[in-house]
Formats: sequence, structure tokens, C-alpha cells
Amino acid sequence: MKVVFRRSTTTIALIFVLGAAFPSAGATLPDPQSGDPGGSGQATAAPTSGIPDVREQAVAKRLALSLLRGEISWIETGEDKFLAIYRTATHDPAHGGVIINAPVGATVDSLPLYRILARSAAAAGWSVLSIQQPLPGSRGVDIDNAELTSRAVSRLNAGIAYLVDRRIENIVIVGDAAGAAIAIQYIVAQPSPIISGFVGLGAWNVPLDGMDVPVLGITGTRDLRALSHQAMRMAKLKTRASPVEVLKVDGAGPGFIGYEDFVAKRIRGWLERVT
Repeated sequence: MKVVFRRSTTTIALIFVLGAAFPSAGATLPDPQSGDPGGSGQATAAPTSGIPDVREQAVAKRLALSLLRGEISWIETGEDKFLAIYRTATHDPAHGGVIINAPVGATVDSLPLYRILARSAAAAGWSVLSIQQPLPGSRGVDIDNAELTSRAVSRLNAGIAYLVDRRIENIVIVGDAAGAAIAIQYIVAQPSPIISGFVGLGAWNVPLDGMDVPVLGITGTRDLRALSHQAMRMAKLKTRASPVEVLKVDGAGPGFIGYEDFVAKRIRGWLERVT
């Protein structure tokens, strides 16, 4: 276990009640050697589904007017078709892939830290996929937490398939709050050599038991909830083959406002060093 202290950045502390419906432990991720030989990026296991949610279509139209260095993509899960932003690595071949798993209810690419991380990681040679998770109340109805969680897991799975179809392995998932919790439970339920690391931002409250990939936890020193969750996680860790590193950003609070460049730089350095 390695504890690293650094200075400055802020954190996101969104809370979401997670339901069940995670993939079974016997499930498998897509084979990186199979799929579309042309690298079209479509999730090969997903049948054609319906029209994307109108709210996500509105987000896509807004992004089309302002999106820099990114490609708007629509990915199918079998349940729905969702919005994602794909940024191609500047290096060929790419070092690997980064999936930014935003919390349920958040708008993709809306957080400054996520935008800066996505753009800078792509410039450093990582292909980055930013996932739009379900918006509560979409499709004109209220959706309970269990269904939202199930759809969020399906989208994460389809996002991984999207990168695999583009011949991208060595995938690291980044998330905060509910996005982090969904990612961790997914990795535990569906272990695969394709997934090579996890970065948790801010106040995520999920134990790391059963997850054998390198982990980087980032908190701000002014985010008391995140610090509390982090201390409890670290106290429960025993012997662990894969490293767990901690970055405390001096002066940062929830959201890492004003510290985005610093945090993105530290994440890029960790990606190069650990994965």
C-alpha cells in the first residue's frame, strides 16, 4: 500500500443509492480479438435498440456547438442507445483506454475536471470515452434506483465493448460518487485482464474487497466526507497484491474546482507509471 501526499484540487460529492442488477461473477467481457475487424466502435453484442432519449439528444445538440477534440457517439446496450464522447489518442497505437463514468443524473462532459482529464489524456496517448449515464425522469417517467443502476451498468459494459471493438485494451475506469461505486462493483463482478486500473475521485463509499487492480484515490483536504470515506477504506485494507495509492490535494474541496489541471496531470502520471 502506498500513500502519496500532493497539493491542490477539488472533489465531487454526489450521493446515489445503488441497487442490484450487476453482472454475474461468471460473465465475461468481450474478447479483444473478436468483433468488428474494421474498428467501427459499435458494441458488437448489443442488438439494435430504440431512438435515444430526447434529453440526451438535446445534450448532444448542445455539445455539437461547443465540443472540442471529441466525437459524439451513440452506443447501444440492448436496452437503449446512449450518448458518449470519444476522444482518439494522439499516439498510434494508444497506450490504452480511459472510461470516464459520470454519476447517474450528471451531464456528460459537464464537469471541468472530466473535460480537462479527457482532453489531456487523449493528447498524452490514451483513447478516452466519456459516458452519459441515465438521467432520472427521462422518457417522461420516474425510474427507481434499481432500474437506473441496472441501466448504468449496461452502459459501462457497452462502453468497454466500444473500446475493445476499436482494438483498445489496458482500460482504466475513472469515476466519482455513484460513478465510482458502479465501476467498482462492475470490476469485482466481472474481472478481466482488459481492466487494468481504477481512479476514484472524491466521496465514494465502496470497499475494495475483491478488486485486484491498481487503485488511485484522490480527495481534497477540504472535502471532509471524502476524507472520512477514504480513511475507512484504507483501514479495512489488509494484504493486497495490487497497489492502492492515495493523493490528497491540499486546499481542494468537492468538485476540485480550481485544481482540475493539477489533478488531471497527476492522473496521467499514475496511468503511465502503474498501468
